[in-house]
Amino acid sequence: MAEESTSFHGDAAFVWFVVGVAAIPSCIVWSKLAQRYGYVRTLLISMLFQGLGIVLPAFATNTITLYISAFIFGATFMGITTVATTLARQISPVNSHQILGYLTAGYALGQMIGPSLAGALANYTNSYQYALFGATAVIVVGALCLISGLKYEKISSLETL
Repeated sequence: MAEESTSFHGDAAFVWFVVGVAAIPSCIVWSKLAQRYGYVRTLLISMLFQGLGIVLPAFATNTITLYISAFIFGATFMGITTVATTLARQISPVNSHQILGYLTAGYALGQMIGPSLAGALANYTNSYQYALFGATAVIVVGALCLISGLKYEKISSLETL
């Protein structure tokens, strides 16, 4: 997107650098937030935040927007994985390897299907906009699926008191 944008005035490779720099502390930051505010709540918030990062370039592809989008994406994608795997271990401590296997397989499937569909959609529409809206929708639906888990997290934290 950065290379093809007429309103982007930077080095397109630097966008991925921003993703990487933002990803460096993300696992630690999101883990600390999850310990303090709850794993389900933190996962839900991080996914909604990631959705924001994904959808931003659908509205503008200028330099600042693409760098902000890259930063948000980098700051969330590894943190989401870290919090989700920790939550899976908490949900099923005895068979955590099984639930982690399912999560990994689902993630891998999404990593294969998502970009393929997004690329086909971008080629068909000559725009990344619809692919970004679609990816954001998937993230938001996933986040909304966590809402019922908030109730569980509240109940389990009350039971430990």
